Amino acid sequence: MEKLISNWSNMKSVPENYIFPLESRPGDLKIPISSSIPIIDLNEAQKGDRANTIHQIIKAAQEFGFFQSGANPPPSMPGHVPRLSQL
Repeated sequence: MEKLISNWSNMKSVPENYIFPLESRPGDLKIPISSSIPIIDLNEAQKGDRANTIHQIIKAAQEFGFFQSGANPPPSMPGHVPRLSQL
């Protein structure tokens, strides 16, 4: 295993055998152009702006398929984020 990991550490690009030909790729192949990915502060939901946070998550999921949490969840939310990420 160590040998495999060390081989990957110097990689500059994805190996050709990992790349699907365009005609074989799933989806509609449209990739949103953006200089950054959506960053959502999940703590805002705890501060009372839950509807806006939900709206941001839905929008990020529709446009990008993912988002980055801009803050760690508060201690009062243990286990909530992994559960929410499975929705």
